[in-house]
Amino acid sequence: MLTPMRPCPPKPVARIWGGSALGFGPGIGEVWLCEHPLLVKLLDPRDWLSVQVHPPHAYALRVEGRPGKYEAWYVLSPGEIVHGFSRPVTREEVEARARAGTLDEVLNRVRVERGQVVYLPAGLVHALGPGVRVYEVQTPSDLTYRLYDYGRPRELHLEKALEVALLEPTPILQAPPEPVEGGERLLPTPFFDLFRYPLRGRLFLRPEARLVLTLLEGKARLGEAALTPPATFLLEAGEEDFARGEARYLLWQRLEAWPHLVPLFYRLGLYREGIRAAWPTTLAYPRAYRAWVEAYALKEGLDPNLLFALLHVESRFDPHAVSPTGALGLAQFLRGTWADVARMLGEAPADPLDPESAIRYAARYLRWLLERCEALGLGGVEQLACAITAYNGGIGYTARGLAREGSFFAFFRFQERDEPREYLGKVLSAYAAYRAIP
Repeated sequence: MLTPMRPCPPKPVARIWGGSALGFGPGIGEVWLCEHPLLVKLLDPRDWLSVQVHPPHAYALRVEGRPGKYEAWYVLSPGEIVHGFSRPVTREEVEARARAGTLDEVLNRVRVERGQVVYLPAGLVHALGPGVRVYEVQTPSDLTYRLYDYGRPRELHLEKALEVALLEPTPILQAPPEPVEGGERLLPTPFFDLFRYPLRGRLFLRPEARLVLTLLEGKARLGEAALTPPATFLLEAGEEDFARGEARYLLWQRLEAWPHLVPLFYRLGLYREGIRAAWPTTLAYPRAYRAWVEAYALKEGLDPNLLFALLHVESRFDPHAVSPTGALGLAQFLRGTWADVARMLGEAPADPLDPESAIRYAARYLRWLLERCEALGLGGVEQLACAITAYNGGIGYTARGLAREGSFFAFFRFQERDEPREYLGKVLSAYAAYRAIP
């Protein structure tokens, strides 16, 4: 029996940069298609949108009292966007250029094509260019900090934007689509997945989880109702859909049968999927690659539980993980740091996507960081916290902060970047879980 589904009526929103291609009249820059469980929109800019950044959940909850924002664009018409910076910049330079109107000189402008997917995690500075229509999917928050607005008289949020912005160049990830029954997964994220289904005649969907379905092209029929773009529905399990053209839908929900699926995920090596399904139970802490982790932890004099915790936070044990900043593999090394560890080991750099090499390099690097933190006069918990912070933020950043603040806990409390502080909390939490779970 088919279960009911709820239509999501479109909500046109006028914007000063709005175009006229969305079918709701001139000046309509956005059409909100769905607001829960995801915020889904169509965007049509006539001019450049503001250069902006969205806060991560931890920062947004602490400062704004509500969740942060992570989003993705599915490009409907080609053009130019801003995607991060063209070179490394400092907070001081960004602020000065934003006030002087020269920020555009250090922004990374990229051409995007129809059908391309652009993931925009929290912290990534970005802007949509004229004529680039997109299907936008985001977590249900509209928190935005403006850095630069091309001379328009709107409020900027420089202080907050600079607290969360990634100041290094960030490449656009170009992962190949993953085939799924009847279509393809274009983008997996921790917050939502994006799928595309080319509909050739009749398509039957009977999902086991709720999903948001939008018809972007062509015509469709749902039962006796004729549909035209951008018809959007919130579907429950068991709904079926017929269309000619293309539809994209997004899916984010845990299956009821997850306790039975998690061991299967782990046996298949699908640790990221298993952890996601099992969270936040004890099943979410597998001891993946156990023989290598325990062997290399023993060699470097580390607690294996610490190494498990670090890999859990870095990549969810995904050996092919690639971060928006270009960090690679299980242990999420940047190329430069990977080469530095190879020199410590007296060898040519190995493949960072090889699981054993990643575990070996992570153990060596973590031991080296513990030794450096000991040389800074730290011991016990402070030494451990220093090393974990340095794994994320760099030993130079950590050492300078310690010298400036006079003690580790003062540095931890007053450091200028949120990410290393949040990272330390995640690793210590995972470490405590691994130590508590037999």
